[in-house]
Amino acid sequence: MKRPYLLLALLCLVACGPSKYIMDVEMRHPSKAGVDLAGKLVSIVYLEDGRQENADFAENMAKGFASSLEKDYCMEKGSIGVYRKPLGNGENYACRDSMFNILMDTGADVVFLIDTIKLGTMTVGSPAKVSVKSVADSSYVSTGSIPFVMKLYCYDGMDKADRVRSFSGSSVAVPDVYSDGKRSREEMKVKAFEALGQEAAGSGQTLASSFISQWKVEQFTIMYFDNDMWFEALECALQFKWSKAIDLWLKALQSNDPLKRSCAAYNIATACHIMGNDSLAGEWLDFSDKENHISASDTLRKRLSL
Repeated sequence: MKRPYLLLALLCLVACGPSKYIMDVEMRHPSKAGVDLAGKLVSIVYLEDGRQENADFAENMAKGFASSLEKDYCMEKGSIGVYRKPLGNGENYACRDSMFNILMDTGADVVFLIDTIKLGTMTVGSPAKVSVKSVADSSYVSTGSIPFVMKLYCYDGMDKADRVRSFSGSSVAVPDVYSDGKRSREEMKVKAFEALGQEAAGSGQTLASSFISQWKVEQFTIMYFDNDMWFEALECALQFKWSKAIDLWLKALQSNDPLKRSCAAYNIATACHIMGNDSLAGEWLDFSDKENHISASDTLRKRLSL
């Protein structure tokens, strides 16, 4: 006859315990190149070897590189400094000390160095009449072609590995040259070099594709109780209003129930991790475990250790 009362008591215990909500969050991960620029000050330096066409190409490449990184990492336009540096005699830019000195000079957390660009021979194809009517001196278009080779060095002063990463590649720039169809081959080559700026900037944007963030959908557990404040906090989390959700979970820490304090601290740790502050997330997770260890804590701690 006592079994129904025991079952009722167990149901009450379950009802008073926490519930879990699994939510999907798109998280930023390091780039394909393994470089993470999130929250860091970045600078780009390009080397000059005394040849104007090489320097112009490198400058435009650096600017295109910077603009793409700024867009991907939601930085203000112009926040990535672009600097020029004369080529040093025999200096090894793959060396940690050389890159560290450049990093200190720019005052950044991460520095990219574009080595001197090596341009090949420019060739220009025969002029072809453009399909759309335009002014007389732009009624023909020729396609230029010039191969180039480049090297890129990256040093992250916040990387525990404390190493210089080296990248290299080659490609072909193909500037379009407009004319009246009567210019000499040499004149067309000059105009092709003048049109290289846009191609160089495009090459810089292509280069940046290896360093932009990778986004992956991950699942996170949010703990809540059958209470209006907890429901409100959960709703804020689902709307990614993390600051407001944290304020409500901070209020929940005033509870006399250690389990509720643990769940609130765990939720705050989760929010901190999602917002990119793993150091603070770890502190809140330690607090949660001291109050009352919950199973979801182990999963989050593994993420923090990656």
